[in-house]
Amino acid sequence: MTVTRIVPNIGAADPAAARALYAGVLGTEAAMRLGWTATFAKGASAPPRVSIASIRASGRPVRDIPVEVDDRDGVPGRARAVGIAVDHGPADEPWGVRLFIVRGPFGRLVKILCHA
Repeated sequence: MTVTRIVPNIGAADPAAARALYAGVLGTEAAMRLGWTATFAKGASAPPRVSIASIRASGRPVRDIPVEVDDRDGVPGRARAVGIAVDHGPADEPWGVRLFIVRGPFGRLVKILCHA
C-alpha cells in the first residue's frame, strides 16, 4: 500500500476565515473553495495541505493538526502581525524541534514547528 495524500480537516462555520493564517502567515494558496470547505496548499508534488471544513462526512469530531515549516524564525512574527494569538513559544524543544502554538481563527490550537 502507498499513502498518496493525507488531508486533515478542521471544523468551522466560516472556512474562508482561515485565509489569514493559512495563506497570509503560512504562504499557502487556496486550492479549492466551495463555500462550505476551503483547501489551502502549496507546491506541486506531495504538497502539504490543510482543509478547513464546516462539516465532516463521517459525523465524528474534527481534529487539530501540526504544521511543519522551514522558516523557524519568521512565522511567529507574521502571525502576530495579522493578529493571530501565539499561545506558546517559540520554544526549542529537547526532541529537536522549534515550535510555537497559535490559536487559529476557529479557536483551535495549531502547532507550527520546524526541525532544527
